Amino acid sequence: MKLFVERNKNGAVDAEAICVATTCPEMPAVPVKTASQQAIPSIHRTRQGVVEARIVQANQSRGLLAEFSFVISQGINLRGKSVPGIIVLPTVRTFSR
Repeated sequence: MKLFVERNKNGAVDAEAICVATTCPEMPAVPVKTASQQAIPSIHRTRQGVVEARIVQANQSRGLLAEFSFVISQGINLRGKSVPGIIVLPTVRTFSR
């Protein structure tokens, strides 16, 4: 609504712009979105959050391994190939009586 920007933004100016926009016959009406149309952006935001968390975890793992002199190259796909060969699980001792 760039046409209706006159001065600093506040509630009264917004209300005035809405009144002018509703009475203006040249102003096109915006169609109402369905529930599925509103859900699609939230799915994309959720996926983006998961991708960002995965990248953060991969970088954190690379940093921790680098502190112990295990340097692996960048990339999510390389992590699955490099890390299992580095990590050795400790043996569990069992005590018998």
